[in-house]
Amino acid sequence: MNDASAKDQYLDDIYAIIDLVRARETDDALGLIQTCLPKYPDSPELLLLASVCSFHQDDIGRAIELCETAHKLAPDGQEIVDSLAVLHVLTGQHNEGLYYAKLATTLAPHPDIPDLLPLEFSDFFRALNSSRPSPHYLNGLFEFNSQNFEKASDEFQRELRINPDNQGALKKLGHVLIRLGRPSEAIKILEAYALDNQGDAESTALMALANCYLANFEVAAVLCRKALDEDPDSTEIAMQILESSRFFVGDLESTHQEFLESLYARVSKTLNDDDDDIESEGTYAANKDRIDVAIVCNSLFESNTATFLLPLLENHNQTRFNITTYQQSPTGGSVFNELKSKSPNWRRIVDIDDDVVEMIIRRTGADIVIDLCGFSENGRPSLFARLSDLVVINMYRYPYGLDAPGTNTVLSDAVTADADAALINPDQTSIHCEGGLFAINEPRLMGDVKALPATSNGYVTFGGTAVLAHLSPSTVQMWADILHAVPGSKLHLGYVELASADVKERAAGLFADAGLQDRVSVWNTDYDQRKNPSYFNAVDIFLDTYPACRPLDLCHSLWMGVPAITRQGDKRNAMMGASVVNSAGKPEWIAASHDEFVATAAELAADIDALAQIRAGLRDDVKASKFLDTAGYVRSLEEAFEKSLSNRQAAG
Repeated sequence: MNDASAKDQYLDDIYAIIDLVRARETDDALGLIQTCLPKYPDSPELLLLASVCSFHQDDIGRAIELCETAHKLAPDGQEIVDSLAVLHVLTGQHNEGLYYAKLATTLAPHPDIPDLLPLEFSDFFRALNSSRPSPHYLNGLFEFNSQNFEKASDEFQRELRINPDNQGALKKLGHVLIRLGRPSEAIKILEAYALDNQGDAESTALMALANCYLANFEVAAVLCRKALDEDPDSTEIAMQILESSRFFVGDLESTHQEFLESLYARVSKTLNDDDDDIESEGTYAANKDRIDVAIVCNSLFESNTATFLLPLLENHNQTRFNITTYQQSPTGGSVFNELKSKSPNWRRIVDIDDDVVEMIIRRTGADIVIDLCGFSENGRPSLFARLSDLVVINMYRYPYGLDAPGTNTVLSDAVTADADAALINPDQTSIHCEGGLFAINEPRLMGDVKALPATSNGYVTFGGTAVLAHLSPSTVQMWADILHAVPGSKLHLGYVELASADVKERAAGLFADAGLQDRVSVWNTDYDQRKNPSYFNAVDIFLDTYPACRPLDLCHSLWMGVPAITRQGDKRNAMMGASVVNSAGKPEWIAASHDEFVATAAELAADIDALAQIRAGLRDDVKASKFLDTAGYVRSLEEAFEKSLSNRQAAG
């Protein structure tokens, strides 16, 4: 093909793309552009048309990037410069737009393609009248609050392509990446943010959390202390730090205790600085028709919260108890809506100050306050401390009953009772729950129990969570010892939405010192775990983490016929797995030590036939246990509520 015919072919391709662009057949236009790029790799016209397509897809940042690349290839291209003028003006960057508009007047139109651009991409004055700030940052915040993290990430990235100096978008993108399970990327973003924002405690706290999700606990501890120093008064920062330090074990346990004391000091200062008089004490009286229970939660969109809270909302005695749910989740999905539909009373407290929320709770006559925030982002430690003259119970979130400010009543069960008696402080009372601390409805959406994988594989597959923050050095060592004790066995880490490449690499690295990286893999599952049982269908025995267990994972494992081995420690956080397994009627799978944990796993793995029988009958066993007796569980809770209230009244 000679030069003339090659040019004709090029122009034919360009005009074909132009026709598709003008018809707003954007996907087809992009497909043809992708086909043409290898043939014409340095074509500014193709890049410009791709920019138009990005504009039509509402990705103005990408459109600007493509135009700038085209401008480098063809600095004298009038159409390209016109486009840059329009795009910058549309996003409110008037100085840049005016510069390119002036530059365009000095340039000549394209010699071969006079109608290269659609009108909306070349009319500067029309764009000037349509000028508006970029909507992407606000869209990103909305999607973040709605827990749509992929969409939030996309919006923040679009914003940063348009406004690379938007530091708020940069920090929020780092936060989003943590929630998406991409901690290494989050750390890079947050480090870039910190370069221009020295002393920002929130970004430092987020970096600490990201390092926890890579099991870099020593690094996280340093960052935690730095964040506390950067903001010595904020209870919000202290709560964010405790969200990370709850994973600290061994030599770092004392660091967590130090951070906990810092939270208490900050809460105390907040209360002392408050000039408002605290209203009269609880309104409970013996002749009240019903006991009023206030449930306060900051994450009603989480499946963990819903799974454990629903039995109470569905089965409580409405003639004896009046329950009001106070939600500070800005929005939520199906889980949120299910809880809202089951709650007798529902109040939204998003962005309402603690003193106002306190007034609302007191004026509605609350007798018992249930803290479902725990130590987590957007918790309300000062609120619960202010309400401590009422019965305040911490449930379902770390610290699982102890240590949260304001908590004066600790619910115990057969597993935790002895330890609780030793751990509670003088201002707290322990109330025994015969029905246990957890119960769930049947997770029927998870499907049927499948055959034991080991029967066809010829080896045992252990399962464990792929959330690396829960993989303490003691957990990694226990699991490694199990793999050594069971020759040929493998370990599938999973039960997360998506595991990023850095998480997979780090997971393998955690077992590298034991020479087991080739026997450890990371398994990806869909977000809605109840609808995807494939993970548990592929493992034979599930191993709980220690000491930061994951109760809901154990619930689902048992339901899917997979024996769940847990280790009971001497701290509340290390007992929740044992509480779940005991309620399910399988105390033989609760280990009291590292060696017993390894021995229990090895014993189960040694007899494949027996393991197959356990798998076939475990769901029926669980159904028959008190773990699925939600009505009995709630009756036990109600008895505990009544007893705690009587004790409180008797104490004056």
